[in-house]
Amino acid sequence: MRKILPQLGILCCLPLVSLGAVNIPDPNFRAWLSANYPLAMSGTMLDNLHPTVQATTSLNVFGQNIANLSGVWAFENLQYLVASDNPITNSGVHIPMGTAFVYFSNCLLTGSFTVPDHVQSIHLDNNQLTSIALASGSVLTNLHARNNLLTSITGQWSGLGVSADLAYNQLASLPGFAQNFYPGYLDVSHNQLTTLPEMAWMPGSTLLASHNLITSIGDQEFFYSYTTLDVSYNPLTGGIVELPEGLLSLTITNTQLPCLPWIPFNLQSLI
Repeated sequence: MRKILPQLGILCCLPLVSLGAVNIPDPNFRAWLSANYPLAMSGTMLDNLHPTVQATTSLNVFGQNIANLSGVWAFENLQYLVASDNPITNSGVHIPMGTAFVYFSNCLLTGSFTVPDHVQSIHLDNNQLTSIALASGSVLTNLHARNNLLTSITGQWSGLGVSADLAYNQLASLPGFAQNFYPGYLDVSHNQLTTLPEMAWMPGSTLLASHNLITSIGDQEFFYSYTTLDVSYNPLTGGIVELPEGLLSLTITNTQLPCLPWIPFNLQSLI
């Protein structure tokens, strides 16, 4: 017994760590957490059962020089994760289950990126991604991936009034999304498209497709829901067969359009 008691005394002097403690390997992430969650941090461990962690629904680590978000899943009730302007590579991306709004713009992401099915809105602008995959059962409504190296987007995407900014990429076509995919805003300018995206559209939607390789616009059913259409800086040598009756704004600057089609009565802007 005399030999055991001193050992018990040493154990009692050690800092108490919750059974739910999570390791935070990135030193800069640890430093930020220590400054913002001092009562929940113990060395490299974050207590995910601490009230301040449990109460957190939004985490903003913008520009903190963090390379790895491992351990962020300790925030089990997180809805918003802002991690833009950090040197995060693909292996350093961690998104807690249930987090709906995610920001990874201006990071070091490359190659392929899979959007988890629970994410509703994600910002991946200004990276070097070549493809984006949507997980099965995706509830995504907003995708922002401007200024990457995208050549493909795969997976099923469905929803009403969804928004996508895919400008400044290398897309030659867009995939056939689910039949109940109805975008309200789509920017695919500065890509390599040869035809307009063929998909159903929400009434009053906007399609920005300037600076592509589109040679003609045919009379297709999906074309009739636009109110704003920008096809400037495209060849358009094959002309435009017909414009939708509800079109309010049309931009055809710097094209080789041989002649104007019938102009809708309600058109308010022609550039």
